[in-house]
Amino acid sequence: MTEDELTEFATRADIGAIRAYRDAVGRRTRDVVEALGAARWAELVGPADAARVPDSFKVFLGQPRAFELGTSAITHNAIHLGEAVTIRGLVGRG
Repeated sequence: MTEDELTEFATRADIGAIRAYRDAVGRRTRDVVEALGAARWAELVGPADAARVPDSFKVFLGQPRAFELGTSAITHNAIHLGEAVTIRGLVGRG
């Protein structure tokens, strides 16, 4: 984004909606992990699993599900945290 685009986004961003989205994703993630069950965490991620994931996500084929779930949860949040910190700094709310 350009600085002008970022400023425009920051002025119209619905913080409540962003937080609600974050909370909904967290709840859904917990639901999926609980439904999967710990017994399946050691299963290896295969092509059928990867086919259910959006193209923009990297899937580690051949890795245990626990590794994939942990990596996805940590890196996904870290990416968004980094984006949020960058946006705050650019709009002067460091």
